[in-house]
Amino acid sequence: MRLASLALLMAAAASAQPEPAAEAEKPAPAPEAEAKPADPAPSRPADPSPPENVLRPKRTQPSQEEIQSAIQRVRDLPIEQQAEAWQELSRRFGPGSAPERPVAPHAGESLSGNDLEMAGQVARAFLDHLLAGDARALVEHSDFPFQLEDRRVGTPEELFQEWLKHLRTKRTDLLALYGVEVLTPAEMEKKHGRPPARLQSMPWRGARTFLAVANLSGRPAVVLVKDTGQRGWRVVGYHD
Repeated sequence: MRLASLALLMAAAASAQPEPAAEAEKPAPAPEAEAKPADPAPSRPADPSPPENVLRPKRTQPSQEEIQSAIQRVRDLPIEQQAEAWQELSRRFGPGSAPERPVAPHAGESLSGNDLEMAGQVARAFLDHLLAGDARALVEHSDFPFQLEDRRVGTPEELFQEWLKHLRTKRTDLLALYGVEVLTPAEMEKKHGRPPARLQSMPWRGARTFLAVANLSGRPAVVLVKDTGQRGWRVVGYHD
């Protein structure tokens, strides 16, 4: 009887316990936002100039353009100022940077060393313009009458036209100047003998006159330079 009552009590207690609450539903996770591709960085043009803090290598040798520009400035100076300017150019850019200077023996009895130097500079400038094919500059270095090989020319315009024809046929731009020797007429005759017949038309025996003998790619050319007085030293004849 007691066992039956105990069983009934246990059954009643079990039916009185509340049922476990259903597990609360978890909220569904929010869908992740679709990732957008990052915008590409805008392209920037390359800066052609290097940054200021980049050390540039020091130049040890002047460029050929700088040397040629300096040479042209010296050539544009008055003749009496060029000797010192050539020396300064050699000191600045080193030996061999300046064009070759005229090589000359001692002056004759009636000509001073300064005369010889001046005549040599005029001859050298004339030859530089010849190799450059500058007909107008050749006329500016000349005096009249001018003996161009076997032709006697009386005016600047006539000489300019003759030089244009001469430069087209001779192609002096293909030649190189290997050296210049400046001589008085007496020294010329003593060293080389009587001039050939092709030079007889040139007034090479005149007073205060020099002959500059140039080596143009192994071939001789003669530039006749004379002191014209008021116009100074000028070229009055050429033959190659």
